[in-house]
Amino acid sequence: MTFLDSIKQKFKQLDWALIFILAISAFLRLYLLDLRPVHHDEGINGWFTDQLMINGFYRYDPANYHGPLHFYILFVCETLFGHNVWILRIPTVLFSILSVYWIILFSPFIGKRAALIAAFAMAISPGMIYYGRFAIHEADLMFFTILILWGIVGLYCEGKRKYLWSLGAGISGVILTKETYIIHLICFILAGLCLYFFEKLSPSQSIKIARQTWSKNDLLLIIGINVGIIIFFYSGTFLHFKGVLGIFETFKIWFSTGSGKSGHAKPFFYWANFFMRYEQIALLGFLFSLRYLYTSSKVIRYVAIYGLGVFLAYSVISYKTPWCLINLLWPFYIVFGAFISEFLKSGWRAVLILTSIIGFCASLIIMLALNWIDYCNHKLPYVYVQTLKEINRFSDPIFELVKRDPSKYAITGNVMRTDEWPLPWVLRDFSKIGYYQVSGVPSVYDADFLCVEANRIQEVEENLKNIYFQDKFQLRDAQDISTIYFNYETFMDIFPDREPEFLPLAKEPLIPGQGLFAQFYNNVQLTGEPVIRKAVKKIDFYWENENKPLPAPLSIQFVGEINLPDIGTTLILETDDGGYVDIDNVRVINDPGPHAVQPSSAFISGKSGWHKIKIGYYDNGGGAIIRLLWKDAKGVQILVPLNALRYDERLLNK
Repeated sequence: MTFLDSIKQKFKQLDWALIFILAISAFLRLYLLDLRPVHHDEGINGWFTDQLMINGFYRYDPANYHGPLHFYILFVCETLFGHNVWILRIPTVLFSILSVYWIILFSPFIGKRAALIAAFAMAISPGMIYYGRFAIHEADLMFFTILILWGIVGLYCEGKRKYLWSLGAGISGVILTKETYIIHLICFILAGLCLYFFEKLSPSQSIKIARQTWSKNDLLLIIGINVGIIIFFYSGTFLHFKGVLGIFETFKIWFSTGSGKSGHAKPFFYWANFFMRYEQIALLGFLFSLRYLYTSSKVIRYVAIYGLGVFLAYSVISYKTPWCLINLLWPFYIVFGAFISEFLKSGWRAVLILTSIIGFCASLIIMLALNWIDYCNHKLPYVYVQTLKEINRFSDPIFELVKRDPSKYAITGNVMRTDEWPLPWVLRDFSKIGYYQVSGVPSVYDADFLCVEANRIQEVEENLKNIYFQDKFQLRDAQDISTIYFNYETFMDIFPDREPEFLPLAKEPLIPGQGLFAQFYNNVQLTGEPVIRKAVKKIDFYWENENKPLPAPLSIQFVGEINLPDIGTTLILETDDGGYVDIDNVRVINDPGPHAVQPSSAFISGKSGWHKIKIGYYDNGGGAIIRLLWKDAKGVQILVPLNALRYDERLLNK
């Protein structure tokens, strides 16, 4: 046989089905991995890893109730390959791909065809891919639970030592990953007990427990090594032994999150909704699991009982975040693969093939839309507290600046937001950034850039002395719209064709009667006697419940005059919940609401100079937002400036 013939023979011997599944799994998890903006939790996980680099060890805090392993893996990746979004997410990607591969390793126990079908379903699952490209702990937990199952099944069917090592590595892995490991360990045990009783009532196909080829010394060695690994990581590589006690302390904190007061409480059928809307293959596996509660293969019966148990446990617990879904899905892919493989030779062959094709096509379509089109669409339940693409309005100019001149990593910045994540991770290479939550105040308000949430804008602008470019962005759904300030001197080359939108009030002498006159009512009808009467400089307000001038429901009427440009202008009223604008007693904007923050606009033509303006606004509760803007000569949307508004000061005496 020639060398070329030898190569051809080896080429033919390759397992092309396995290679195809792993290739598509890797491609779908790696393609445009940095497309989605860094999530709130990803930023925090990255920050924890940064602290590990600074301190030399991970200081486990039971209040964080996520084990240390993921941070050490990420630490190694960042040490070897640097810091970027790809590296932040690559550990999750590797665990997700490994999980697909390990499903194929169940071939000796469930059949090669069943394992390949299960692995392919897992490779293209919308949720598996979405959260397999996501720098959180869930993919790690999934991989280690698969190791546990492989170890249990392998010990029962073959009794080899490698399965004992798998079981030990899986148990230590889940303990090192996340506190929810306790759910899975309990479900594995209870599934074994249930299997025992099911077998008594209705025996499965005869599979006797294999002769065990490992020794007592092997067991002691595996226990010793894995206990040592757990202590090693939880103790911060023996530098923080208090962290070992946190393994137990975390459950008290975790149980309190399940009380429904955490802000993440979801209804019992939360997961069922995911299965029906997005994970049709897993849904079929769930339904097939009910069949396997009766006479069947012991292995599939055990997997079905375990999967149903985990699904029930996660449904009962009120604290639910959608990425936990992947730990509910994978057992049902195994059941699905086993069912399809078992009944392909039956009279239902055509129906099963058609059902599988429809299910796989649905998964592919949903998966492609979710991961590369709607990945920031907060209306989808998978997209949970996800950072919006609007963050690029804030980050792109800053990174363009340092790309042109790396010395600009020393620029100053003030971030004044109640919740700033993931900005500390995104801006981690900048050494002079201050973060001021709630009431924190910088010693100097002026900086090279600022990010300010809506309810602190007035405070900030009254203290700024420099000239700035301005923009707006929303970090996450249901959060306020923040204002960005880019220092004119620092960013003038980044915005060469743009005039600065913010001029400090201190440099504009306040003219008597500038602004509008506001009357506040304790109802939404603008009726009765005003509770508050005062002058306001700009129509740019954001209030939460604790800082509203009046408790909701409330309404406000602003009256005065507006100086309209000669060329005509687009006037914009942005509100939450609703309002209107009258010019010379003619309603030009009518937005009755109620709704979350959204703009309404009207083009005002044929009028220039000073004209009467009346603005009505109401708020039913929650966040209260009203902003009056217009488009300047360049079409840029800006707040109507102070010098374009005036009122009769005699109104103050009424």
